[in-house]
Amino acid sequence: MQGLEGQVLAHVDMDAFYAAVERLDQPRLAGAPIIVGGGKRGVVSAASYEARRFGVRSAMPMFEARSRCPQGVFLTPRMERYRQVSRRVMEVLAGFSPLLEPVSVDEAYLDLTGTERLWGPPAQAGMAIKRAMHQATGLTCSVGIAPVRFLAKIASDRDKPDGLTVVTDLEAFLATVSLKEVPGVGARGGGRPGGRGVRGGAEGAPRGAAGRGGGGWASAPARGGGAGGAPARALGGRGWGGPAPGRGWGRWASPAWWSSGSWGRSGWSG
Repeated sequence: MQGLEGQVLAHVDMDAFYAAVERLDQPRLAGAPIIVGGGKRGVVSAASYEARRFGVRSAMPMFEARSRCPQGVFLTPRMERYRQVSRRVMEVLAGFSPLLEPVSVDEAYLDLTGTERLWGPPAQAGMAIKRAMHQATGLTCSVGIAPVRFLAKIASDRDKPDGLTVVTDLEAFLATVSLKEVPGVGARGGGRPGGRGVRGGAEGAPRGAAGRGGGGWASAPARGGGAGGAPARALGGRGWGGPAPGRGWGRWASPAWWSSGSWGRSGWSG
């Protein structure tokens, strides 16, 4: 694809998904700070961006959320409704590439390598995804596109809500990434080591942070791997709704898997 060398991997993340679905179903909540949570867990499952301005975050105890944002609209999660909308989200994404890997109710990876004749260069493809998502669901999403899987995830997080970030200069982008932004490292890594970014901080990264990849996570870009060290091109070697050549992929096309809620991200939506 023009503007990127090698693989073109996209991470698509729906914006404040649970809260956005509630607002979609109840237009009167437009502009209100929405906080979804409660139940046995007693924690916030999702907070709208209006609620986040008051310091409300996912996984925060509900009593603290009420203290921080007493004027908030507090709602009980409706998981079946979120699953219903999530199925539509994944259908939209499947229209852009057969190599689709849902990783939770509200986010997925797409391999867009070789699709430039259909969708154009990365920035154009990202905008097409965002337009199609809004037209089909009424919701916004943030898209990150990079030649490396974990950088696509970081890129989508950098410009939320309703953002699009395309990483065209890998070295320059890596220099801006802090350890705590890296999936699988997070808060354990702290800030930028010596202000040098990911590449400069390789020695400070915990060994084995790449999981079963066996090496330090900072070597993943050189291998073309994601945060877990696996080749990013494979995305599990799987396609949406088709045969399951790789172990476990078939479950994403299984109605039983969708209805079980197995794809939920610990009940939290970002």
